[in-house]
Amino acid sequence: MRKNRFPHLGAVLQALLVTFLWSTSWVLIKIGLEDIPALTFAGLRYSLAFVCLLPFALRPAHLTPLRSLAGREWARLVVLGLLFYAVTQGAQFLGLAYLPSVTVSLLLNFTTIVVALLGIFLLAEQPTVLQWVGILLNIVGIVIYFYPVALPASQAVGLIIVTVGVLANAGSSILVLQRDFFWLMWYPNLQHRWRLEWTSAT
Repeated sequence: MRKNRFPHLGAVLQALLVTFLWSTSWVLIKIGLEDIPALTFAGLRYSLAFVCLLPFALRPAHLTPLRSLAGREWARLVVLGLLFYAVTQGAQFLGLAYLPSVTVSLLLNFTTIVVALLGIFLLAEQPTVLQWVGILLNIVGIVIYFYPVALPASQAVGLIIVTVGVLANAGSSILVLQRDFFWLMWYPNLQHRWRLEWTSAT
């Protein structure tokens, strides 16, 4: 097997690609919401993604470890799916139906703050000084954007929905970052990329 000589560089490039794809999707989602209900749109999006990725999941190299999963591991996988796809993505699509895309994107930046705080207690991880500085700048930027706070009633509903999405997103991140999460046995570089993505967002 060919060894990756630059794992950190590969993780950085993948994080940048995810950031680009994530950013451009907001515009497309906002356009699609003009004709498709939010939850229907979200369901169609991830159903299509499931169909596209299923052939890769059915490869023997992936099927073998899946068959060896215990009931507890399947339960955690189901919880992750519900948190990260059903709740988080559903809340984002619903939030975009009530709020501007820039507002939703900024609110979702609170995910890194929640993950950092939860990580101290649940993962025994202490953010670095640089990460705390990034979190502080993140908060200051969000406060400046929303000040003075004057949300119409319809946007207040969207704010509540997106807040639920932020909490669900943070919960799914904590679940994946746990050291004993089963798929890290097969893809050890995945955890490094995941940590890098939420860390670089600060």
